[in-house]
Amino acid sequence: FLKVCVWDAELRELRAECYIKEGEPSKAISDLKAAAKLKNDNTEAFYKISKIYYQLGDHELSLSEVRECLKLDQDHKQCFSLYKKVKKLNKQIESAEEFIREGRYEDAINKYDSVTKTEPEVPVYATRAKERICHCLSK
Repeated sequence: FLKVCVWDAELRELRAECYIKEGEPSKAISDLKAAAKLKNDNTEAFYKISKIYYQLGDHELSLSEVRECLKLDQDHKQCFSLYKKVKKLNKQIESAEEFIREGRYEDAINKYDSVTKTEPEVPVYATRAKERICHCLSK
């Protein structure tokens, strides 16, 4: 149907859900971005894009997309909840990396320990934090 109705946001969202279930997050993001442009005030698309980026370990893009959701609706509960979580994680990671640049490895280790406590559910963040902690310990 999408070959005939390329401008149908709901069909794109439906196909994105299928891509998510098939383990094709980049294809889902592509469809959701199109759906967000096709339908005004599509907070749900921005929320889903943000969640996918977050699950993939791209906290910066996740933060950007969830902010787009909140621009459309400041009171969107799911977006606001995700925003707080991603913002906290993003701040911890940025702070840890700043400590590493300054040679403050002990502080960076503590900050990356915080990252693993902030996000225990998404393995990519724990793996990255442990890798950075090893880097700090080697210094």
